[in-house]
Amino acid sequence: MSSHRLAELNHKAGEALDGGSAALFGGDNAYSFAHPSLARMGGLVELDGRISWAPEIPGHYQPINSYFIREDDRVYILDTGVAAHRGMVLDQIAALMGDAKEISIFFTRAELDCSGNFSSIYKRFPVTEVISGAVRNPFDSYDELSKLSNTDIKRQNLPLSGTDDMPIGASTRLRLIPSHIRMLTTYWAYDSLSKTLFTSDIFGHTSIPSRSAPTVISDAASDGTTVESVGRHLLEKFGWMAIANTTFMSKWAVDLFKKYDVENIAPTHGCIILGKQNVERHLQYLVEALHSIGLQGSK
Repeated sequence: MSSHRLAELNHKAGEALDGGSAALFGGDNAYSFAHPSLARMGGLVELDGRISWAPEIPGHYQPINSYFIREDDRVYILDTGVAAHRGMVLDQIAALMGDAKEISIFFTRAELDCSGNFSSIYKRFPVTEVISGAVRNPFDSYDELSKLSNTDIKRQNLPLSGTDDMPIGASTRLRLIPSHIRMLTTYWAYDSLSKTLFTSDIFGHTSIPSRSAPTVISDAASDGTTVESVGRHLLEKFGWMAIANTTFMSKWAVDLFKKYDVENIAPTHGCIILGKQNVERHLQYLVEALHSIGLQGSK
């Protein structure tokens, strides 16, 4: 049932991209992209000044995303979304689960935009594994995740350093990448099957002008992103970048995109970026924005 539902979503997504349909890619919808086994879940928040990681943009909305990846009879959920979208996310998982037997939940960060629905998902669905960072500090929610992870849940603790990438759980397609553009412990993930890079809170520099607008970027003509808008988003969450030399971060990002064949970028918040040309354009936006807001750009 789940594989049929994912195939149906993927077919509709292809038709929507070909025909320019925005409705399927609305921010309150679950939809497949990049590969029939991969779906986006989540909802929208208004950028009205109350969202801590994004600048106020009157009339604009931003997607908050969770990702559903089916691999044989196991599902990997990448981040669980915010509590404000709980009912929506639970319904989306239920529609996609079908005959899947187990769920592994992978947290890119232990912040509440990633972990807000973990407890509710655990109570309703067969969660058997939690994959998250091992380093704790007073500013993240790893301690809360540990309390929620009962002893019957397998826990994979991830290193913050000492590795460039490693498998995520037992997956044959998902690779863990510790991020070097971060404040708290942060991980990215790469899906070799769909060639999608999941980038947590980086590349979350996009928004949409209405609730009904598509939450994917699939062409340059309709993409209003600029170096300046990327910089504003970065400084809203990472204000310290204004007093840092960001050269290492931008070099790390460029090298990473050389190492992996990335055709799609899937952030935890912001639009999904589809297609090689759009990926390369947004990488360039990020590199130029990091330079312009950092100490080296202010000289």
